[in-house]
Amino acid sequence: RAYDPVVIRKRQCRGCNKTFQTNEEILSPEKEVKFTELYPISKSKTLIYFVKSSNGLIKIGITDDIEQRFKNLKMMSPCMLSLVKCVEGNPTLESKIHKKFNHLRQHGEWFLESDDLLDFIKSIIDKIPI
Repeated sequence: RAYDPVVIRKRQCRGCNKTFQTNEEILSPEKEVKFTELYPISKSKTLIYFVKSSNGLIKIGITDDIEQRFKNLKMMSPCMLSLVKCVEGNPTLESKIHKKFNHLRQHGEWFLESDDLLDFIKSIIDKIPI
């Protein structure tokens, strides 16, 4: 049988117990995809990020190093996480977004996934309308 470069495996989220089936390409170290290739963002910029969790929550946060922040979040979370979007910002803008969606706040910077929040995230291009 020929070598198959794609492995299909099932993963279960420890937080919400959902089962996910993902295709993961087996990459050699020379061909490893770097985070910056998937998310080409300058590390020197302050970014507001939106991270979606498999338990139905979205984190709205701010960082100067999105690669390291996302790694830390994935390591600490019992649920599967995906980076939805990043946009240049500052603490004042992040605070305004938190206030706008305060009715969806579950704890800390985690907000309940809703059509309003998802539409807002989709509408972001360069500037965030608040």
